[in-house]
Amino acid sequence: MITVLAVGILGFLLLVAQQIVYQKLWMKNLNVNISFSRDHIFEGETGELKETIENRKRLPLAMLKVKFMTDRHLVFGNATGSRTTDNYYRNDVFCIGGGERIIRTLKFQGSKRGYYTIKGLSLVGSDLFFMSQMNQDLVVGDDADNEAGRSMETDRSMEIYVYPRPYDSSELRRALLYLNGDMVTKRHLLEDPFEYRGIREYQPYDDMRSINWKATAKTGDLKVNQRHYTSLKNARVFFDVQLNAKPCHGGEYDKMEEKHSMEEKHSMEESLSRGEKLSGETNDCSRNHHANHYYDAVWDKEAVAEMVIRITAAICAYFLKQGMQVSCFGNGVDTLTHEPVAIPSRGGNRQMDHIYRSLARVDLEQPEISFSQRFEDTVFEASEGVLNCFVSSDQGEEFAALLDRYQHTGCPFIWFYPVQKGKALPKLPPAVAKRVRVLYLDV
Repeated sequence: MITVLAVGILGFLLLVAQQIVYQKLWMKNLNVNISFSRDHIFEGETGELKETIENRKRLPLAMLKVKFMTDRHLVFGNATGSRTTDNYYRNDVFCIGGGERIIRTLKFQGSKRGYYTIKGLSLVGSDLFFMSQMNQDLVVGDDADNEAGRSMETDRSMEIYVYPRPYDSSELRRALLYLNGDMVTKRHLLEDPFEYRGIREYQPYDDMRSINWKATAKTGDLKVNQRHYTSLKNARVFFDVQLNAKPCHGGEYDKMEEKHSMEEKHSMEESLSRGEKLSGETNDCSRNHHANHYYDAVWDKEAVAEMVIRITAAICAYFLKQGMQVSCFGNGVDTLTHEPVAIPSRGGNRQMDHIYRSLARVDLEQPEISFSQRFEDTVFEASEGVLNCFVSSDQGEEFAALLDRYQHTGCPFIWFYPVQKGKALPKLPPAVAKRVRVLYLDV
């Protein structure tokens, strides 16, 4: 009896002892790293998230839960241990021995343009016999220099950009080719390295880089490539994600209002003939219903804004590939800077990456900013030799008046106007109708 009691006491002491040891040492030399394999993907593409658990001590961990939260628009394929509400919550369970390293790869799809990070990271451990659980919240990012974050490796790999997928259609390609044809000329001084014109004999003032070595080998004489010249080497792309419900100058809205007024008039006459009392509240509700119906008919607001951003990305990419300097401005609010997009003129691949990142960070849930009020001065800045592109579905009088005033400056510009395929084209401002290129979009 005494032996059994002694064994029981000893076992209880061992359980308590291992519990105390685990509570003190479970986080020691435990490194957890959650990182995206790439810093960006495009909409619809698949990315990878890697969970790396490294236990650099001899003490094994019978159970280690790694919990984190990210945006629900990163759609993970394996739903085990996860749930999705306004955010995506992941709970992965590991069993890791002493001196062991585990790497788990999770595949996901970027379903929507945006800037996403890993948030709400925490660890849950237990002792050998699951008698107790220990929790540790880890600070993510640059603020991880504290007790909770000493054993946590954090860096920029815990954020990812989902770039807007550049819009592509035959209408857009034709419009851009038309613009490119307007820009090609034989009179100006700047050669365009992307526009090939022919071959001629080498002259002493020619650059050695322009020599066509294949033609030289065939003829035995030095031959150089001839290039077209471009009159415009800079482009500015303006985008407007604001959508005014009422078009200017008698568009579809005015027709609907006129129709609604006639219907309301007949209804009032019929009611009065029957001696019924009119309800102002009912009339107001009916008017709101018609306004909402029009707004739905014009297009879903968020879908319009997303298409505007995708078209903007496509135009910027096209001009940069032509070797032009490109700047980009828009009234979309950056989720990090809380300011509208304003990218100064530059060229090259880095500029396109900068544009992609800025467009990805546009937060459409932020309060709207008037394009005309914010960028009127920018639009009217000295822009000689600059091609200006506007991307907007804004039919408001303010925006149309801005473009009407701008065309009197004589500077070249074009307005890309996205319209949902199958919907009637609203009446556009006649003053700038010649500058409009309508893009019929599938959504």
